[in-house]
Amino acid sequence: MIGFLIGFCILGVGFVGARLEYVNRSPVFLFYLAICVLFSFPTFEAMIGPSEFPEWVYVDASFFALLYLICFVVTRYIVVSGWGLASIWSGLFEALRDWGAPKNSWIIPACLLASILFFLTGLGIYSVNAAFSINWWDLVHSGSPLVLLATYTAYSASCLLILVHLWRKDFPRAFYISAGLSVFFLVFSVFVLKTRSYALMLLVPYFYFVLCGKGKSGFVGLLFLSVGTAFVFVLTRAVRHAEDLNQFLSFGLSYFWGDAASGVETDFVKAFYFFVYKGDAFVGFGENITLQRVLLFWLPSFGDWVKPPDFSYVMHSAYYGSALEDSLSMHPTVFGDAFGNAGYVGALTYSTLLALYFSGVEYLVKASRSYLLKLSAFSLMCVCALIFARGAIYNAFMFSLLPLILVAAAIIFASLFGRLRLR
Repeated sequence: MIGFLIGFCILGVGFVGARLEYVNRSPVFLFYLAICVLFSFPTFEAMIGPSEFPEWVYVDASFFALLYLICFVVTRYIVVSGWGLASIWSGLFEALRDWGAPKNSWIIPACLLASILFFLTGLGIYSVNAAFSINWWDLVHSGSPLVLLATYTAYSASCLLILVHLWRKDFPRAFYISAGLSVFFLVFSVFVLKTRSYALMLLVPYFYFVLCGKGKSGFVGLLFLSVGTAFVFVLTRAVRHAEDLNQFLSFGLSYFWGDAASGVETDFVKAFYFFVYKGDAFVGFGENITLQRVLLFWLPSFGDWVKPPDFSYVMHSAYYGSALEDSLSMHPTVFGDAFGNAGYVGALTYSTLLALYFSGVEYLVKASRSYLLKLSAFSLMCVCALIFARGAIYNAFMFSLLPLILVAAAIIFASLFGRLRLR
């Protein structure tokens, strides 16, 4: 009974926070949406159905989540109000509506094209047969710096579908080229890279763009896009379950669909319950490894003595018993990551730091005069809000910060080149 009361309190606090963000058209709204899907609904289901853990585990986990969300909402409200960040996204939407695509928007499709070339070269895909034979592990364990660079340049292009929408009337050539490039990358992400985040990277920002009412696509378009996004998410997971694309085509979608659709991301919250049940009785827990890695993001990972291993590896080892050297990761929601890093104190510290990070990005957006940079920040925050909620904190930090730096550098270079050429 107590667990249900706390669960409804979480939904209430989440609703308040989500409404504050949505009124401002902030991408942080998607963070709350993801929390409902990844934590609230599975927790209610676990408390109603056969219990794998004692009731106190769900109560403690829910109380931790409630404390985290309260700190997050309060911090966001104070900082957004104090820094004057409430209207920055509404201003962006008004500028896009009045002026269309921002200056130097060609940078975005160029980034996506460069990303595709980097992926093909880094993974050694020089033929159709190679594309059919590659599997997800080849991508994860490629060890190629080109693959890493391809990831960051791909995320730099996360606003491309929004630009396609803006180009559809006045710039037909840019529209058709960028739309074709987007479709190719989506197919490439699903069937070759087999990675959902690359597909969602393009779809989610456009989904929120439509949801905010500025895309003028109507309810039918929004519904179609929502269903399509969910389908792409599960389809990518189904393709990944096959050894390679050859096996997937041989057995068919129906063979892999059941496993891909069951549980999806919601099963990982069970690891959070497990950590609450066991406490911090695992090697690496309570050491703020995620915070250390974020602070040392500018250092390459030469070894554990320079930068600790990704905390997702530590959690996978604790939950499944794998070796850290296997580099297997798991993400038991943003709450599980905070609890594993700092125990119950993590509900206060990690929520505050995340709220400050979101607000810091928005402050930079407010200070910037480039609407292309603002649009890129909007799109990156959309997709990374989901990654943060999932519990992949370090990944979300890197996928939002470095691509934004790449876009900013490209805008500066394009501006300088334009001035030099005019002279």
